[in-house]
Amino acid sequence: MPGRKTVLVTGATGGIGKALALQLLAAGHRVIAAGRSETELGQLAAAGAETIQADFRHSRDTDRLLASLPVLDAVVFGAGIGFFQYAETQAEEEMRDTFEVNVLSVMTMTGHLLKTNPGIHLIYIASLAGKVATPKASVYAASKHALLGYASAVRMETEGRAVVTVVNTGPVDTGFLDLADTTGRYRQSAGRFLLKPETVARKIVSVLEQPVREVNLPRLSGAGAKLHQLLPRLSERFGRRFFDKK
Repeated sequence: MPGRKTVLVTGATGGIGKALALQLLAAGHRVIAAGRSETELGQLAAAGAETIQADFRHSRDTDRLLASLPVLDAVVFGAGIGFFQYAETQAEEEMRDTFEVNVLSVMTMTGHLLKTNPGIHLIYIASLAGKVATPKASVYAASKHALLGYASAVRMETEGRAVVTVVNTGPVDTGFLDLADTTGRYRQSAGRFLLKPETVARKIVSVLEQPVREVNLPRLSGAGAKLHQLLPRLSERFGRRFFDKK
């Protein structure tokens, strides 16, 4: 089909990644889906995706994935992990896993793919937490701050030979929340403000067709993040009840 793209989607076995993989397949694109769950990968394979099992907490899985890829038109870095804890109670293993999945594996893949895929579209699923850090998300927010900084530098480094898009979302109704907060408090308090993964996926599909620099969802939260960056002290003072949701 005209305009058919070959797209790698990481974190494709749940949440935004799975919704995106299915929407890309429905649009006629070639999808390489990478994720942890054998069951979910089987479902994606049945829908027409090429699948690779990978756990991005382990660098060997990242390396194995890179060694098996075809030439790509785009990659969507959708794998992500987080644990909502106060700084003094965060386990070291959780810190390492968070940065391995959210940052280091992405850096490794980016460097490799830029060498082997001229003109590639790099789409980083970050988070509004990368702009507004909140209580009990210090490590997660730090990983997303790192990702945003990395993507900004890569955009400048690759001008004219790659396309870089960052997608920042507020809380999304996915299994990520169940792992990040086993108490269920955050899911309950976020309630009607939770984005649907299908909504985010649709936006990413449109970005593949018409690239943009950055997407912030929902838009109102994106505007709030800009205000926070301009007036952080006032934002923390008057927005505290919204930040203490975890």
